[in-house]
Amino acid sequence: MKKSKILITSMVLGILYSVYLVAYFSGAIGNSTDAAQTLGASLAATLVMPHMACVAIASIFSIVAVITNKAWAGLTAMILYFVSGILFLPYVIFSAVIGILAVFGWINMRKIQLEYAN
Repeated sequence: MKKSKILITSMVLGILYSVYLVAYFSGAIGNSTDAAQTLGASLAATLVMPHMACVAIASIFSIVAVITNKAWAGLTAMILYFVSGILFLPYVIFSAVIGILAVFGWINMRKIQLEYAN
């Protein structure tokens, strides 16, 4: 069965964005030189944590959708990408782009499934 290239793109971007978030905030905490910097970086990481978790879970659902060709997993990933944008509004542009790609990928996946069903 064919795969949705748009959903694969969304999956790759979601994985890269998840890795970036974890690396950035763990690096900010690890590279702090004094207590005030460590406290500030820890507070920032705590505020972004729901966003990071939601993006990571959405990336996992994207992987499931691409590997198994299940539309429900693509739909779940799309919803989670948009929810992650709502959870931390300053980063909404990043997750919104991935979420929009996931919408079109999910639509494309449904079309592919309907072609093979008929």
